[in-house]
Order: sequence, then structure tokens, then C-alpha cells
Amino acid sequence: MIGLKRLLLPGLVFLQGCGVVTQQSSTPPSGSMAGTCLPTQRVVYECDFGERMVSVCLSETGIQYRDSSNEGAATIISSDASWKNIHTGGNRSQGGLNQERIRFTDDDWHYVVHDDYVGELNEYAGRRSSGVVILHGSSAEDFSEVLDCPSASSFEEAFFDVPASAPDGWIERSLDDGGPYNAIY
Repeated sequence: MIGLKRLLLPGLVFLQGCGVVTQQSSTPPSGSMAGTCLPTQRVVYECDFGERMVSVCLSETGIQYRDSSNEGAATIISSDASWKNIHTGGNRSQGGLNQERIRFTDDDWHYVVHDDYVGELNEYAGRRSSGVVILHGSSAEDFSEVLDCPSASSFEEAFFDVPASAPDGWIERSLDDGGPYNAIY
């Protein structure tokens, strides 16, 4: 089954979605430092951007985007019951650039967490990069913020387990022909 997930998940492209449970908080969630996963969750992605920490956390039935600043303010976006607000995708270029991404949607805000690897046919062969792109607007027409991870953070093995935590049929509903999110960040 993991082999199937490895084939399906990277090939998915982002969809536009809506509906989300969002928690805005001035203090970290109980039992956790803001921006880090709870003990019952697996880390999909985590990066310390200096003034803020971003994590993607996976449980048996859901996924969360956690973003916290040093001032203690936190944004947590959780998958809704149908996962309409969670989208995954990936790009493969002929030159060997590979990108995986997860997009969390909260109304018309889109938080795109990406992990990139440059293949041997590119100028910077072997280079890894990751980060978060925050877009605003119903068609993500406005770039609000771009965060480049200063460390070598990348998606953890839990990334390939995302479909197992999603509701039945989520992968099939997630397929799309493209759109504004089918891009290299």
C-alpha cells in the first residue's frame, strides 16, 4: 500500500477547496509548544524560520498546519471532516526538479507547504529546499508571504501516510487538471 501511496500522492495536483476549522490563539495549544506537533501526532514537516515555527502534523484521522510566532500567536488549520480544505500535489520536470506540496485552505487564504529537490540535469543538482507560500484570494491571486526554510527541512516519511488518514475517496476527489496551485514555488 505504501508503494501505491508513493505513486499517487506525488502525482496529485492542488485543487481549490473551502471549509476549514481554524483556531486563532494567543497562547500555544494545551500540551504542546506552539508550532510543534502534539505527542499523538506524527511530524510531516517542521521548520524553524527564526521568528516563527511551522509544522504539519498528522494524526490517524486528520492533518494540521501549525504556524506560531515568537510572540506566542498561533494559527492552526485543521482538516475538516471531508478534507475539502486539504490538497496535495507535485511537479516533475524534465530537468529533474521534483516538488511535493500540501495546501491548507482557510476561506480565501491558502498555506502551501512545499519540499523541493533539484535533479542532476539542473544547475544546482542535488539542492534541497522547502518553505511556505501564503496566498490570498479566491484564485490565490495575491502573494501574501514567502518563507524559505533556512535549514535542510523536508517532508518526513509521514507525508506518504497522508492518504491513509484521509476519508475514503479523498484522493479521487483531489485530482485536478491544474490551476493556480500547479506551480513550482
